[in-house]
Amino acid sequence: MKSLKRPSLWFTLGPATVGNVDAAIAAGATGVRYTLSYSTLDYHIEQAQRVKAVARNRGVEVLAVADLPGNKFRLGAVPAHTYVQSDEKLTLFAGSLDGDPCRTGLPVRDSDFFVDLEVGEVVVIGDGGIDLEIESVRTNQCTVRVTNGGRIEPNRGLTVVGKVARSAGLTDRDREFVKAISLTDCFDVVAVSFVDSPIVLKEVRELLGDSEAAVLAKIETESGVNNALEICRASDLIMAARGDLALAISWPRLYSAVCHIADCARETGTPWILATQLLEGFVEFGFPTRAEMCDLVSWMQAGAAGVMLSKETAFGDRAIESIALSLELLRAPTNW
Repeated sequence: MKSLKRPSLWFTLGPATVGNVDAAIAAGATGVRYTLSYSTLDYHIEQAQRVKAVARNRGVEVLAVADLPGNKFRLGAVPAHTYVQSDEKLTLFAGSLDGDPCRTGLPVRDSDFFVDLEVGEVVVIGDGGIDLEIESVRTNQCTVRVTNGGRIEPNRGLTVVGKVARSAGLTDRDREFVKAISLTDCFDVVAVSFVDSPIVLKEVRELLGDSEAAVLAKIETESGVNNALEICRASDLIMAARGDLALAISWPRLYSAVCHIADCARETGTPWILATQLLEGFVEFGFPTRAEMCDLVSWMQAGAAGVMLSKETAFGDRAIESIALSLELLRAPTNW
């Protein structure tokens, strides 16, 4: 794998950047995350080839990061610009909206999501911000009341607050992706979701075979934090994936969890990347908050090898500005 050069600035390719890759690279991006939870692998391979060609034309190297879906419940496809309002009543159902224009609600990919749901539980969409309280449960569907509304993007993750997520490890879909990735030279890094022990990383390496792709472990569960030292020793790169991690542990413990990941990475000499809600103020307000900017610089000073933008560049209206400002912050002086 190409060596990480500080500062490393990765961004998530999405609707906001797929047609503006040249500007993203010109703004200073050094890596692109391809979220395999969305679309098909063939699509992401095509995009990775296109982005690498754009980078070559600019005389720079840009890492291609294939982010495996992992074992997570997700929404299905929802119409663009779907908004839900607080106190609104909705139905979550297994299936899709395709072919049934009269059907309303939010589709869920996996019917297993509805097993063991209980009235009163809260479902969080994505990394937080949109909360749904369950009011009734039936076979393959449930009725919810929106307690905190907002815009919903397709295929976002679903988390039931207070419940342990499904078991970690590769899914059959993950395995298919890794095998396919091993046959192409499009991707420089394979990011493994919900890593809780070195065992899953060993399986990924076996599936990659002779591929030179690096293995990145995303730590986003409590057990992953507990086993961070062993995970660091078994991986080429580490990601402190604060989105799902914040939903898996109590809020006050998030800072100490990231500190522990950073300490383990430093002890083992493993480069680590910070992710989630770095400059999401760009998405919500049109400008980043002061807290976000200070947070980003502080973690770089704590030893992070770089950062990865998510929602800011996947769906944000000011994606290129978020990349450019991130790079400025990564280079910001810490002495007055």
